[in-house]
Amino acid sequence: MTLLCITNDVPDLRSCTIRDQHLSTCENGKCGGCLPRPAEHGLLCYSCATKFDDALALSVDLISHCRSIESGPRDSSGIRSAPGSRVILPTSWVQADTLYRQLAAVAVAYSVDWGVDEPEWDITASHHNGFHPEAPIEAVWWVTDILTRYVSAATELLRTKHHGAEQAVRYVAAVQTALHAFPLDEKPHAVRHVRCRVCGHESLRVKPPLEHLDPIVVECSNLACGALWDPQMVEWDIRQLREQIEAERAKEAAA
Repeated sequence: MTLLCITNDVPDLRSCTIRDQHLSTCENGKCGGCLPRPAEHGLLCYSCATKFDDALALSVDLISHCRSIESGPRDSSGIRSAPGSRVILPTSWVQADTLYRQLAAVAVAYSVDWGVDEPEWDITASHHNGFHPEAPIEAVWWVTDILTRYVSAATELLRTKHHGAEQAVRYVAAVQTALHAFPLDEKPHAVRHVRCRVCGHESLRVKPPLEHLDPIVVECSNLACGALWDPQMVEWDIRQLREQIEAERAKEAAA
């Protein structure tokens, strides 16, 4: 039985599918791809696992970034950030709270799934409400780093059970939303030694996996082409190239 990416089992999450690949029952001419991605890392597909790793790598910088600026209109809902207080927070601070709470949800899910202790909590932040409104940025960085280290160490296990895997992809969505609103400087990088299947140029580049609210995309940077590819197709090409080179070397060695 082939396990599918957890996103295909959670109704309110966008299902992970392979670009331009379809189920045999697909009759939608405008479908961009409906073949579900298989789970490759626990209950996460290649794309979700990669994006989760990248989201964790950005966590401390991104949350600190959102908490250190006062960007966007102040939230008029009067979020209660501490007992007995009614503090109106800037949008960027609300985003930092959202990120911290969702990262904490990943940690708690792992703790419950595996029956282990939760991470160390501090008065700087609540896993229910986010950061204390008067918390200095140094403290925000510190508690976020502790939480990120806890989750990073548990990644292999937490993504093998439903609750942990679901909270992991929800954290990816939260990070994507935050980056869309308060971007960090993350640039596309070139794919070496693989040519575009459409124009034949060695002009492929991987767009930052958390840049948009979409799966990871490989894009041809040739302005006359602009084709989009699924990363697994690029992996196939690399594997073919490796096999070709190894076969040629084996033939030379046998001559």
